[in-house]
Amino acid sequence: MDAGYNLAQALTDFADMLDDLEGDARADEVRRLREEARDMLEKVLSGQEEYLQSITEAVDVEAAEESIDEMENEAGMDDVDDPPEEEGDTTTYETHLPTPSD
Repeated sequence: MDAGYNLAQALTDFADMLDDLEGDARADEVRRLREEARDMLEKVLSGQEEYLQSITEAVDVEAAEESIDEMENEAGMDDVDDPPEEEGDTTTYETHLPTPSD
């Protein structure tokens, strides 16, 4: 998108220079360059709008998930993703320590 914006700026600047130097002699070319710059900017702005909408949707989904978690916590409900805890679990685990290499 940055490259598209920079290209549109360059086309506009070039059209301005041609207009200043040549005047009405190259009016058709100046108009074509400005229309091309306008079309390029339209694509850039559309891309930026789509990007901002996708970010907003992602933030909205995260906010909704957080509010659901808060409501579940307030109601005393356990998170569905957590496995149920077993009381009296006496399982032990051995810690693995790497063997030193000499």
